[in-house]
Amino acid sequence: MGAGDRLRFFLEYLSLRALHFLLGRLPAFPGRGVGRALGRAVGLVARKRTRVASENLALAFPEESPSRIRAWTRAVWSDLGAGIWEFARLGRLTAEEFQKEVRVIGENIFSRPTPREKAWFSSRDTWAIGNTPPGRPPSRGFRCPPSPEE
Repeated sequence: MGAGDRLRFFLEYLSLRALHFLLGRLPAFPGRGVGRALGRAVGLVARKRTRVASENLALAFPEESPSRIRAWTRAVWSDLGAGIWEFARLGRLTAEEFQKEVRVIGENIFSRPTPREKAWFSSRDTWAIGNTPPGRPPSRGFRCPPSPEE
């Protein structure tokens, strides 16, 4: 890797850190919408990854129409952007905001001793993240927006 590559990667890193910082300071409106728009923009720029996602969905769901597959692929990028906004604001929540906005489900699975650390992330207005060494309490839990019935 040459000096030009290192400089480019460093500038990309700084840009993404700045974007993460700014996204994390946006309230729910317009934050979620901005995140979704950014995710859709990435999907337009990352054509190769979008094509691979569409091909994989078409293989997994051969009965679905091409237009439906394209819609799902666009939705993945949109949901990823919303999830990135959620993740960016996570560190800024106060204990009171966390209690009000976040419902922890299945916290007991983090306290079981396991030989490896756990880490995962998912989107679609729900996220789950954990990075818990064996025998320690969870560093993060599950975020689930309140259901309409609640």
